[in-house]
Amino acid sequence: MKENNKLSAEPRRDINSKTVLGNPVLYAQFLRDNINIPCLKHIQPEDIEDVSERYRPYLGTEFESDTVKRVWLRQDENRNSRLQEPLFLISLTEHKSQVDYDVSMQLLKYMLCIWLDYGKEIRMQKEGASGRKSFRYPAVIPIVYYEGKASWTAERQFRARISGGELFRKWIPDFSYEVVRLHDYSNEELLERGDEMSLIMLFN
Repeated sequence: MKENNKLSAEPRRDINSKTVLGNPVLYAQFLRDNINIPCLKHIQPEDIEDVSERYRPYLGTEFESDTVKRVWLRQDENRNSRLQEPLFLISLTEHKSQVDYDVSMQLLKYMLCIWLDYGKEIRMQKEGASGRKSFRYPAVIPIVYYEGKASWTAERQFRARISGGELFRKWIPDFSYEVVRLHDYSNEELLERGDEMSLIMLFN
């Protein structure tokens, strides 16, 4: 009976995390506080568009707790300095007590969906645009938000998941992903931040 209660609690946590990370105000705070990437330090809620539902038909129900954001970057704090090209952020939420070692493969699937869809979007605006020499696909930054107590021991480099990764590295797509581990922060650190997202992390 206890085991059944434990299993039934996980979907509720997934829904809660999706709701939290689906909120642009909270997500902007999450990025500014936890992701050490300079171009994200000036992110504001109005710069963030949630496009998660766009990829559900391709990815299926197992990805329902994850979010995909289209983010418009700023060169600085000037609100009129928005760059023309968007950045995409993938947020996977992991509640498992054990590390998911296949998460890099899930992320690659997301990234490919985003790039293919973006190319299609550009071609709809102007025929053949994505096939031009000057065309570039947008950057995609994968993030794993991990609430489990165990240390995150999975390799963050995709190549490490492939047999003979070093030997055949020239022919293997490669990327790394960010991990935000809830238990890396003390209660005091979260309280010092004083924003809503940090308080939610503290309660979790």
